[in-house]
Amino acid sequence: MNPVLSRRAQRKRPVSSPSRRRNFAGTRLSPRHRSGRALALAAVVLAALVVVHVRVRVIEEGYLRVAAIERVETLLEQRQRLKADIGALKNHERLTALAAELGFQRPQHEIWLAPPGGMNP
Repeated sequence: MNPVLSRRAQRKRPVSSPSRRRNFAGTRLSPRHRSGRALALAAVVLAALVVVHVRVRVIEEGYLRVAAIERVETLLEQRQRLKADIGALKNHERLTALAAELGFQRPQHEIWLAPPGGMNP
């Protein structure tokens, strides 16, 4: 048996320490590359958080939009009901019957007053 091979076989591979990190190809990484990897990972995480934040805001705005549309529809329905009520209250036959109930009568004669400044109508 080859003594060099046996010594190599007897050597245990050391546990990876921060100073002996390797990339996927098996070569050592310099501290600069490690910080670049951390920076890239931080950028990816930040981008993911930004995307999630934007999506949440879009959903919230959608809910607010639906609520506003429902409120507008409710107000339009209320406006139609109020217009109908005003029309019913202004009804000539109704006002005539109400005036008769309260004892009002049509005037028998008219009195014309001169406008200020002495002008005649």
